[in-house]
Amino acid sequence: MLRGSGRGGTAALAMLLVALALPALASAEAYTPPPKHSYFGVSDTGVVNSFKKFRGDVKSHPAVLQTFHTWGFHPWRAMNRWARTNTRGMISVGTSECYACPGVLSPKQIANGYGDEYPLTLARRFHAEDETVYIRLFPEMNGHWNDYSAYNQDGSFRGEARSTHWFRQAWRRFSIIMDGGRRGKVNERLARLDLPPVLRAERARRYRRQGIGGHLPKAQVALMWVPQSTGSPNNSGNQPSDYWPGGKWVDWVGVDIYARYPNFAGMERIYRSYKGKPFVIGEWSPWDYDSPGFVHQLFGFAKHHGRVRMTVYYQGFAASDPHRIWHYPRAQTALRRELNHNGIKQYAPGSKRPKPEDPGDEPATPQPPSGATTPPAG
Repeated sequence: MLRGSGRGGTAALAMLLVALALPALASAEAYTPPPKHSYFGVSDTGVVNSFKKFRGDVKSHPAVLQTFHTWGFHPWRAMNRWARTNTRGMISVGTSECYACPGVLSPKQIANGYGDEYPLTLARRFHAEDETVYIRLFPEMNGHWNDYSAYNQDGSFRGEARSTHWFRQAWRRFSIIMDGGRRGKVNERLARLDLPPVLRAERARRYRRQGIGGHLPKAQVALMWVPQSTGSPNNSGNQPSDYWPGGKWVDWVGVDIYARYPNFAGMERIYRSYKGKPFVIGEWSPWDYDSPGFVHQLFGFAKHHGRVRMTVYYQGFAASDPHRIWHYPRAQTALRRELNHNGIKQYAPGSKRPKPEDPGDEPATPQPPSGATTPPAG
């Protein structure tokens, strides 16, 4: 038995135990790598052999595989690819099926519960599979090419349904549902934000029809808030801070950066503005520049900014995509050297075996989004 020297010793011991517990708790919630280490990841093309080729090109095993999905598109095949590649999964969730396409739901509709089936299904499946997943929710939200952005390219406002207010509310709703707990408590948390209950249900009968019990599962997920470091358009209402839902709703912060747009000053601003959160570089590539200097500068930034705990390479989808690493032999060599650093973990804990009935590769014809309730117009 530990003994303190009177009341002061007991208090000191209690404070020490709390201090020792805090870092572990934060790490468990954000699923960060071990101290003084980071994860390297790569984007998912939908084909396992593409991951294997990238792994061979850089002579290192990425610990994280990031899949891009539209709201309502269930990542079951992606989960199989995560298992087949021995990676931890990340899903980047938007609301459009293609670049600059209309969104399947607006932020206001999501905030008001018209897309609840999606987070409910994700939480249930991730919980059942004991899967740890990073969710890069609504990335680059201050970029006009995303339907959930509040502004068009010319600076004109897209209307209330896509306002930054409803963006923040949509984010908070998603976070609350993924966090799970007693259904009544979940609905109380939503009500405190002036948001309708789960599934917009006024009676328990609907929950029974939907197979929703009295306790919502808590998924092992970490939410990543990753804006553009500067708004596009760069007006006063379209800055990262306008989309910030609040620290209690966010596990990681980060930005995207490319050699074509090497805004390290902007990345520094985001890093310094949102302290206390692990930092992720959600997308990067040498895009259009075979520059080893950019690669070394990027990893130098990570080395000298201790909260940078993950960098994810974006390789596009088609074999000819300009982001593919083999287009940039000098940058590829630089990347190999950087990944050789012993601070980069090649594997995250908790790998799963693939299910034999599902090969994991995406079909040649993309499946349409599913699971979202048909909302009213707007």
